[in-house]
Order: sequence, then structure tokens, then C-alpha cells
Amino acid sequence: MCGIAGAWGAIDGAGVTGEMLEVLRHRGPDARGVHAAAAGAIGCARLAIVDVAGGDQPLYNAGGSTAVVANGEIYNHLSLKEALGNTYQFTSGSDTEAIIALYEAYGVEAASRLNGIFAFAIADGSNLVLGRDPLGVKPLYMGSHTNAGEQNELVFASELKALLGRASEVRPLPPGCTFTPQEGVQRYYSVPEGWIGDRPTRRPMYADIRSKLESAVQSQLMGDGPVGVFLSGGLDSSLVAAMARPHIGELHTFAVGIEGSADLIAARQCARHIQSRHHERIITPLEIAEKLPEIIWRLESYSSPLVRAAIPNYFCAELASNHVKAVLTGEGADELFAGYGYHMDYRNPSILHRELHRSVQELHRTNLQRADRMSMAHSVEARVPFLDTGVVQCAMDISPQLKIVRPKPWSRRVGKWVLRQSFSGLLPDPLLWRPKETFNRGSGVDAAMPAILASFAGKQSLPEYRAANPKDRIADAEEMVFHQLLFSACGGARVLLDNVYHWKPDVLKERHSAAAKLARKLAPAYNRRGHS
Repeated sequence: MCGIAGAWGAIDGAGVTGEMLEVLRHRGPDARGVHAAAAGAIGCARLAIVDVAGGDQPLYNAGGSTAVVANGEIYNHLSLKEALGNTYQFTSGSDTEAIIALYEAYGVEAASRLNGIFAFAIADGSNLVLGRDPLGVKPLYMGSHTNAGEQNELVFASELKALLGRASEVRPLPPGCTFTPQEGVQRYYSVPEGWIGDRPTRRPMYADIRSKLESAVQSQLMGDGPVGVFLSGGLDSSLVAAMARPHIGELHTFAVGIEGSADLIAARQCARHIQSRHHERIITPLEIAEKLPEIIWRLESYSSPLVRAAIPNYFCAELASNHVKAVLTGEGADELFAGYGYHMDYRNPSILHRELHRSVQELHRTNLQRADRMSMAHSVEARVPFLDTGVVQCAMDISPQLKIVRPKPWSRRVGKWVLRQSFSGLLPDPLLWRPKETFNRGSGVDAAMPAILASFAGKQSLPEYRAANPKDRIADAEEMVFHQLLFSACGGARVLLDNVYHWKPDVLKERHSAAAKLARKLAPAYNRRGHS
């Protein structure tokens, strides 16, 4: 929805905030506003989706003493306004105004009552409050440095690039947390631990999963304009599109890929089935090579898996921007329901459950970062129904033995089994049971990567480059190319490079390996007792 920024305790808070908003103008091209006070300033570059005419930010309370700027969407804003209508006089149709009304009623605890994807800043006289949504769908980075007057300044922004040259130390505000200068970071939400070892019955669970996901999809269709769906033809995006279709007269769906790629073929099949207005773009290795420097700069990462997935995401968002301002995506389903290939190697349910829990916790630094940066690079907001907190709770309560199942003794193990069963009949079987393919593989990007990288071949060897950049963990020659492009774009700024996250799916490798060996020994007897 927006890009937000602010400078608290700064000598020229309004000026600094305005400069950061200029860097973030791609996130919000429709309007810009800054609230300046003696203690500092907060501001917003707005992408107008809800109350297009009357929702410019900052928004103020009735007395004008408290201001709010926010990035994202508050899905329960109508029910909040109804509940608070007797004590607060609303002046707009903006969902953001619900934040300031909640703050007046509950203070910092307001964040815990919001259902949505958001990052916000509230300036209440000399007080500052920052908040971020439970899973970290919307980004918010904080940094500080000491100015010439020996005064400590706090700066914050939706993207790292806006903070370059303005802070010596920058870190993300963790998901599910608020921040005030007085109390520091305070947590209001944690990913639920969930499953405790029992294996629940299946059929009642199917209805629960389906009900919660359908409710999340329906609530996230809010807005004054059309909402589309990124459709790769995989299980997750196909389910989201199929659930959204009955609520939209004309649903726009978007797919990209190399000519003949699996995603393009599957997306067409899904679009025909749900009768959406389907758009696709065929991309070439040459196009990808030309755009790669920009993609990496927008992504703010050189991590190879993230860059590869960002490539089709970038082009899909560019395609969607010609038709809609908001899209639904399937992000989070693999982490919640065990959909990745490496999940199939786990035989110990408890260790798999811990790995899924960890994956969901870290999404804000992996796929959610990629989804946010690539969509907002084209002024498109990405919404994630699978990461509704009700869906997350439901998924975490499910036994891993129902997420990965071997339907028959001689068949392969199937990931996201309980999710597929929950939506039996909604999609044709070839889509419902389509094996997992990552965005980069299904779109054909992986196969094209050697040709793409060939145009960036340099003279420096990988060992030499690693030695020259000892602080950055560079995995291979491919990641060296990505690092070079990001290093060049940011001028080697540590503020950005130090925030690059390196995903390690086998962080529990030692325990997993030992458990897997034991599980394989016990598997025949275990299966004879009727387990999958």
C-alpha cells in the first residue's frame, strides 16, 4: 500500500523524512505526506487502494495531536470502526484510521487487535510508536546514529535503501512487535508452537482448513479497485485463485515464464477451469540478464535462492501493474504444510514440525521479503491469505504425519497432503496433485540461468572474491555475480549487505540425520501398524 519513513530526534526530521520518501516513491506514487513535530517527523508515500480520494496520510485524530502513517491493509477495519464508533469520530473510509482509533483506546496494545498486513508509525506529541504485523509481511527497518550535535537519532523506513548513509546500524523491527524509544521492542505475537504429538482425526480438519482459508481470501479482496492473483499453476496459487473467483465478477490472473515452461502451461489450465481473465508474459534469458541488476537492487539481497525466485516474481508484478494495484499470492503454504522437496527427507515428525515452525518465523527475511520488494517495485501490493493468523494457528496444530503422507506403500511421499485433501473437488486433479516446483524452476528460470550468468562473467575467481569480501558468506560463483551487482548498486554499504539473510534449510541437520536413520530402521514395523 505504501512506503513509510521517519526520523526521530533528528535536527531536520522533516527534511530527512522527505528525502527517504523520495527513495521509496516506487512504493507509493499516488501521494506523499509528512507530519513534523519538535521531536521528529513521520511520513508516507501512498499507494491508494482503500478510500482513494480521502485516505491520504498522515491521518490525524480529532484534536490533531496524534498522527499515523501505515503501510499495508487492515482487513478488520470495518468491524473495528463499528466497535469504536461510539468513542471515536471517524472522518474517512481509510482502513489506516482504525489504527489511530485503536491507539487512542488501547495505547501500544492496539497492534495486537489488528488483523492485516502492516507496518505503522504513530507520532503522539513527543512519543513515537512503531508496529509490524504478526508474520512480517510488511517490512520496517530501524537504524540509529549520532549526529553532529552528539544527539542520538532514530531513523526508520520500509526499505533498507532509504536508510543508506543515514544510519550506522540497521536491523528489521521483528514481526509481531512494537517499538517505543522508552520501552524498546515489545512482542505481542509469536508463531504458535502448535502440534504436541497427538495425531488428530482427518475429516473434521479438512473443513476447518477450508473454512479458514476461504475466510482469509474473502477478507483480503478488500479495496476500491480490482484485486488479481499471481497464478503459477501450482497448488497454492491455484487454490487462492479458485477461492477468490466466486467473489469477483472478473478475476485477473497473471503468469510468467520462459516459453513452454511448466508454470505457463499449468496456469492456463487453471485459468480455463476458473474462467479468469488471464494474462501472461513470456520472458527470455536476454530480458532477464538486462533486468538482473535492477532486480537485485530492488530485492536488497544477493542470496541465490531468493534472487532466482525474485526473477519471475519481478516480471509477474510488472505484468500485473498494468491491470491491478493489489494481488493475492500463495506465499507461506509450503512452510505451513510441508511442501518443499527437502521436507520429504524428514522422517521424525517432531523435527519436521520444528523445521516448519522455524521456516514460518523466518519468512519475513526470505520469501516475504522477495514478494514485497518485487511487487512494490511496480507499485503493486501482494497479500498472503495463507499467512492469516487463523490459518497459521490451524496449520501449526496439524500433525506433520498428515502433511507428508505416503498414500500407498510403493508410492512416493506427497507433501501438503492434508491441504490437497481439504480442497478435493475445487481443482482438477492434475492441478490439485501437481508436484511442487519452485517459482524459479517452474517458470524455466533455473534452466536458463547458465545463459543468464554468462553475460556477467568476470576475471576474478571465487576464492579471490571471497578473500576480498570476508564478511559476506558467498556460496558459489553464481552468488558471487549477484553479490557484485548488489555491491555495485549500494556502493558497498554495510547497512544493506549486513542485512542479507542466508537461508539454511538443514540447520537441524545433525539431529535430523540421526533421527532419520532411526526412523528408517523402524519404518517397516511402524507402517505395519497402519501409519503412513
